[in-house]
Amino acid sequence: MLAKNKAKTRMDKHLADVFKSIERLAPANDNLSDQTLDDYKEFTLDDARTLEKKIDEQIEALSYSSDIDDEKEPEDIEDGNSSPLLGCDSLEKQGFFDNMSQDQVDAGRYLLSKLNNRYHNNQLLMLLHGSPGTGKSFFINRIKECTSVKIKITATSGIAAMSINGSTIDWLIDKRYESTNKKGTDRNYTRVENIVKKLGDATLLIIDEVSMMGCYKFTEIDEMLRKAKNCNLPFGGLDVLLCGDFAQLPAVKQTSLHDALVQSTQKYIAPEDHVMEASSLIAKFRKFELKTLHRSGECNKLKELLLRYRNLDSREPSITMKDIEEIGVLNKKTLAKDPSFKDATILVST
Repeated sequence: MLAKNKAKTRMDKHLADVFKSIERLAPANDNLSDQTLDDYKEFTLDDARTLEKKIDEQIEALSYSSDIDDEKEPEDIEDGNSSPLLGCDSLEKQGFFDNMSQDQVDAGRYLLSKLNNRYHNNQLLMLLHGSPGTGKSFFINRIKECTSVKIKITATSGIAAMSINGSTIDWLIDKRYESTNKKGTDRNYTRVENIVKKLGDATLLIIDEVSMMGCYKFTEIDEMLRKAKNCNLPFGGLDVLLCGDFAQLPAVKQTSLHDALVQSTQKYIAPEDHVMEASSLIAKFRKFELKTLHRSGECNKLKELLLRYRNLDSREPSITMKDIEEIGVLNKKTLAKDPSFKDATILVST
């Protein structure tokens, strides 16, 4: 009785559609005796190709569909924590893909399919990479605004964290210098306990400006999160989204993640253990490259400059004196000519 009342899963429905397709293409066995050899339609190669094409279309629709069934699987109703991975049981996708470029849509589909653990997907380990102005911060804000995922947003620097309303990754893993007096007066203090409190019920960890992440810190984050979540999966089973551009600022006094991947493929270099561990971790992430420039809009000159600034293959300088003349320099002479600068607030950013 229990088996009969069990709700059908999406795969059950898909298999049912496949069986119906086979029945439509092949005659029913009950009618074979009443048909003559001339009336009988053989299952030809074209029929097989048609069926194969239809099955492929249904599998693709099942994999990339943005629609979530209203019904829950019995396992999810009985036990929401049946999967060892942390995730979200429901996602509000309405408006998530609005005004997105195709590369953002592809990244979004993969992210949402992984975050929906109702279908027991694997842990999300994703790298969103792209040059300035391709919509990485926009993508983060869309996750925050259009999904019900519990998020902890961090960045490798304070300025980057402020721009996305997050905190530094050092704050999250409670990385700070401790004095002997502090340890003596607060014996109950532990980093793990503080990390647990700061994470709360978050299931998705976002780390922005990952180019400034060094190998040692990357492995330290993995180690501390495993302890905090009491789980031996990478990063304690948390879903992790890394964002950034490896052509920008590198890690300070550490081997960057980008360099770690390069060193791991060169036999004549013997990397340190934590570098090899970091390269093994970052290799688990699926990379999505954002190439559509949104910030420059219709300004071809700005678009050209943005691409040239991060071109690592060119030996030419990223900016020339001719570019500076065209862009202009904000100096005393310029300020004196334009009276609107008199009471203006000038914001200088990096």
